[in-house]
Amino acid sequence: ILIIAGLFYKQALNLGLNKYLWPILAVVSYFVFQLLAGFVIGIVKPSLLEDNLTIMGLGVLAGVIGVAILYFIMKKESVKQKAKSNDADLLDKF
Repeated sequence: ILIIAGLFYKQALNLGLNKYLWPILAVVSYFVFQLLAGFVIGIVKPSLLEDNLTIMGLGVLAGVIGVAILYFIMKKESVKQKAKSNDADLLDKF
């Protein structure tokens, strides 16, 4: 969890985004996707809930998928902010 937050912190600094918001969002998305995976598994195949190793593996996988989705959102937000700042700079030149 700390590794994920640290990587998002560094990447947010590199992209010029809020350095506190993105690590918090990364940790929250990791846990939310784990929770969603547990609910889905509990509804679809409750017998898997008895096997700790399988449920842990699927939970970690779901968390990593959630963090990956957030990473792509962060990249897209960075591009959007750079485009806004470029437009603002262009207008200031006139």
